Order: sequence, then C-alpha cells, then structure tokens
Amino acid sequence: MKTYNNYLLTAGITVNFLAAGLFAFAQDLHFSQYYFTPHLLNPAMTGANGYMEAQLNYKEQWRSVAVPYKTFSVSYCMRMNKKKWDDVDKKRTPFFFKKAPGQGLAWGVTLYNDNAGDASMHALQANLSLAYHVMITKEMIFAAGLLGGVLNRSIDASKLQWGSQYDGKQWNPAITPASPIQNESFTQPDVGAGLDWYLDKDEKSINANDHLQLSAGVAMFHVNQPNYSFYNNPDEKLFRKFTAHATGNIGIKNTPLSILPSLAWFQQGPATEMLTGGLIRYRLKEESKYTGRLKGASIAFGGHYRNKDAVILSTHLQLAYYSIGVSYDINISDLRSASSGRGSYEISLRFVDTVRYLYQTKPQI
Repeated sequence: MKTYNNYLLTAGITVNFLAAGLFAFAQDLHFSQYYFTPHLLNPAMTGANGYMEAQLNYKEQWRSVAVPYKTFSVSYCMRMNKKKWDDVDKKRTPFFFKKAPGQGLAWGVTLYNDNAGDASMHALQANLSLAYHVMITKEMIFAAGLLGGVLNRSIDASKLQWGSQYDGKQWNPAITPASPIQNESFTQPDVGAGLDWYLDKDEKSINANDHLQLSAGVAMFHVNQPNYSFYNNPDEKLFRKFTAHATGNIGIKNTPLSILPSLAWFQQGPATEMLTGGLIRYRLKEESKYTGRLKGASIAFGGHYRNKDAVILSTHLQLAYYSIGVSYDINISDLRSASSGRGSYEISLRFVDTVRYLYQTKPQI
C-alpha cells in the first residue's frame, strides 16, 4: 500500500508540474507535414494551390508515453474572380503536387482541434483568411494575406490529480487543490498576417522536366496576443508566433525525377522550431497541358529533421486531383528513453482543382 501511495503522490506531482508548464508556456499545435498545412504556415498561401482546395490532416503522438495527443484540422479555400485568374494561369505545372497561382483574390476557412493528455485539454480554433496574389512578372508572383478567427481553450479539471491533494497516506479527491483552476473554458479573438513570393519557370518542352519552382514567405500569428489563462490571469497571453518558410521543385532534366527541398522556422516566445529536409518525386504519368483528358500521377519519398527532436520519414502519392501523405516521427530527444523512439504518425489528404487547360473540351454524353 505504501508503494501504491507513493506512486499516486509521484503521479500527482508530475501532472501538477506538466500542467503548470503548459499553462506558463502555451504553444501552438504543429504538423510534421507542414507543406501540407499552408493554413498554419502563412495566410498569404490561401488560394495558392489551385482554384479550389480541401484538406484533412490528422496527427497522433506520444501513445507510447501517455494518453495520446490527437490533432485534427480541416480547411477549404477558393479563388474569386475566376476570369482574372484564368488570364494568367494557363502555363502552370505541378508544384509540390499543386499549381502555382495566377492573380486575384482568394478566401479560405480552417478549423482545427487539439486534444492533449489525461485532462482532455482542448484547443479549438476557427479562422477565416483572405489573400491577394499579384503577377509581378510572367514568372513571378507576390501575395499578401490576412487572418481572423476565434480560439477556444478548455480542460476537464476533475481529471487532474495535484500533489496538494495528498493527505499523508494517499491521494484524496475531497481535498481542494492549492491552486484550483478558475476557468475551465474560454474563447478569444485571434489575428494574423503574412507575405509570400513565388517563382515559376515552366518546362521548355513537353517531357523536358526542366522546370524550376520556388516559394518563400514570412508570417505572424496571434498579433493581438489573446489571453490564454485558465486562472483569469490578464498577464498570461499567447505568444506571438513568427514563421518563415521556403519550398522548391527542381526538375532533373530529361528524367521523371524532381527534387523537393523545403524548410520551415517557427519562433513563439521561448520556443524555437526548425524543420529542414526534402523529398524525391517520381512522375508516374505526365498530365496533359492541353485537353486535360490525361491526368498526372506521382509518388515521392523523403525525410525531414526537426532540430533536437525527431527524424521524420514521409511518403506522398498524387493521383490527378488527389494527394495523400503519410509520415512517422522517430523521436531522438531526451524523451526517447521513455518513448523508445516512437513519436507520432500523421496522415494528410488533399483535393485540389487545378485544371484550366489551353483547349477546353466539352464532356462526352
């Protein structure tokens, strides 16, 4: 019984420590396949992938250590003023399984939910984003975007066990914690903004595969620093988050291969995260640029490194309008002794309507 009581005390103190750390240094959720979550990278990327885009992302982590943390997001965006986009969007080729943008306004909506730990700590957020893309030259595009939304944070305090509830023999739920949570659910407004730049040099001839496509951007989230306290503490605010990112698609001439390097940097309060790496893409089938009757297909393999935390192995399959990405994080941080290297897995699904061909054909009845 003494051993059991000591276990309860240790567990309670551990939860207390973890909870205090989470409250004091609240950070945003993140996905390992960050190139499949443009809504979390930069609002200026709204409408960058195609005329219409829908995405689903799911991440589960730390199952080998504790109650798994689960993160889910869904997003949808669409371009406005179709004719303006059509006038400049006829020569684009796939870029990270997407089309580079033309010129015009686009809007998007995003909903994400994060469920963490024993106490079911939820972060639920809904955002609306707007972006305008401007053709600077025939091959260069600049975009600016704004984001506005609301975030809700909640926790089930009844599931927490605190060290102050130890009565000398065992954990006693009848004892009120020394610092009880005062507000188990609250909602706050949220604002963000970003800039993005694209370069798209298309293939010189069909099947040449000598394209060069680059993208880079910066953004700032939580500009208004919404309050993020379960204790009604006005000084506890969500840190502003700064992001910088770059991706590329470099065709290897006269081969079906492309190199897809990418990097992303995040800074939020005391926390910094850097991801670097890339994929090798193999084009299984060429897409028709004239009639659209032949749909393209490709597969990619590769990996990324998240500084001092994980090695991420990824594979992606693209079939016509549809893409699926699967990744697995191999934990290399100090937590690996507890996790046995098992970090998280992630699944991403995307539908992108990018088809605007030089010669439209009527459907056959």
